[in-house]
Amino acid sequence: MGSHLDKYFKISIIFLGAMFVNCKDSTKDLSKTTSKINPQIQDTLCPKKHEVCVAFNDNEGNKLFTLFEKKTTSEIFDEIEEEISNIENTELFVKLYKNDQLTVKVYDKIDCYTDGYVNYIKDSFSITDLDKDGIKETSFLYILNCDAEPMPSKMKLIMIEGEQKYKIRGEQSFLNSSEIPKFSIDNSFKKAPVAFLDFSVKLWNQNIFDPTMKSSSTEQERQTQLEMIIQKNIETKNSFIE
Repeated sequence: MGSHLDKYFKISIIFLGAMFVNCKDSTKDLSKTTSKINPQIQDTLCPKKHEVCVAFNDNEGNKLFTLFEKKTTSEIFDEIEEEISNIENTELFVKLYKNDQLTVKVYDKIDCYTDGYVNYIKDSFSITDLDKDGIKETSFLYILNCDAEPMPSKMKLIMIEGEQKYKIRGEQSFLNSSEIPKFSIDNSFKKAPVAFLDFSVKLWNQNIFDPTMKSSSTEQERQTQLEMIIQKNIETKNSFIE
């Protein structure tokens, strides 16, 4: 079986911009390195339901990053109502291909007694080369929560370089909460360049607040809370590096 991506990338050098696909890409200044996806493989590797679908190249070869959410329905027995109820959940699937070969997978879900969701944070995806080694990093954020639970959404950040994954776990903050949301840096960052963690913490801090939560706080109160959380996260990062 021939390599469809390799054929496409060779053609795209000549016909750059001739083929387009409806993919969401929030990256900037990547016009020279981001390539479009071959329509012949779109249905199998990058259907329209994907939240993120970006082809790019680096020193390792031609790559394709895909992220999509899948809704599922399951049945549980409600002991109070003594009837079967349908529970909706969302699963997150991330795949990174290199030269047509699947090299990295990320899968996540949350188990709830009520409807639950795992949602990609829109526009959090980025492509970088922070350590200037010619191998690009892809980063993204997503949240997990159960609808009936009055608590902050869990939040996760994942950065991928090559086949290595780096992670941060914690919570988003309620807009009117005085509590500092959880924030934990995975030991995978111990062996990473400092620039990786600096970038990841900055991306995390940009998505601290849950925009769906209503707040009675004033703008000044929210700004004060935001500054306090950011400072705390930076202190955690600095302690981690030391």
